[in-house]
Amino acid sequence: MADYGFAVFPFWGDNMPLPEIAVVWNFTYIIVVNVILTAIFSGIIIDSFSAQRMAAEFRKDEQINVCFICSIEREDFERYGTDFNSHIKKDHNMWNYIKKKI
Repeated sequence: MADYGFAVFPFWGDNMPLPEIAVVWNFTYIIVVNVILTAIFSGIIIDSFSAQRMAAEFRKDEQINVCFICSIEREDFERYGTDFNSHIKKDHNMWNYIKKKI
């Protein structure tokens, strides 16, 4: 007999139908494995990608708004009336520190 999935009533062996509890058990198993576990695994994957995205955004924000050498934030420079961009280009240019080490 060909296997048509659940298109026809499931049979066991020689035209002996499955008991009702076996049919319920099979449907329950399919629902648990296919629906719930798939949702759990996809949720874990989506959550890990969002955590990686948040970490990348944090690193980018740190690169833009914090001095690499002295770790002072852009807001602190603005509070005291100093230009942050001139500070990182003139006072603490990170490439000048690398040139001095070589």
